[in-house]
Amino acid sequence: MLWALILLIQVQVAWLWFTQNSDRDQVAVADMKRVFDEFELTEELQGKIQEIDRRQKIVLDSLETEVRIRRDQYAEATDDDKRNIEAEMQEIGLVYRQREERFQKGMKRAIDTYDEQIWTQLNAYIEQYGQENQMQVILGNTDGRNVPYVGDTRDITDELIAYLNDRYLGK
Repeated sequence: MLWALILLIQVQVAWLWFTQNSDRDQVAVADMKRVFDEFELTEELQGKIQEIDRRQKIVLDSLETEVRIRRDQYAEATDDDKRNIEAEMQEIGLVYRQREERFQKGMKRAIDTYDEQIWTQLNAYIEQYGQENQMQVILGNTDGRNVPYVGDTRDITDELIAYLNDRYLGK
């Protein structure tokens, strides 16, 4: 019990010292959702994801077209041909489901890989920004979920986005 009281007093003293002795400009907050969404690399990689998705849809659409062709053939086929067409349609359906599943898994891997690349680059640039601007802490906030209250802490979201994109673009 005594150790808990001592720990509580130490935390309160540290917090009091920090709030009274820290420079307000050394602590800032940034809306990390906006930072992520407006980062140039994010936009580039989202374009790649859209291109992957477009190519995958072309493949699946062609399989759907094959099924439609077989349905049209089925309507005019003899009984023997109908059995063959049914087998072909089942095979095409199986191929469609397998490719769709493979595409979904591949898309998830691509998104995860790209997100990791984006956060790695963002974190490196944010660290540089903090060092160049003598920041002690940059709090990442997203709609008040990560840091529910920031008081009069300086919001550097716009400034940080501009800095990150300039860095990324080599400016």
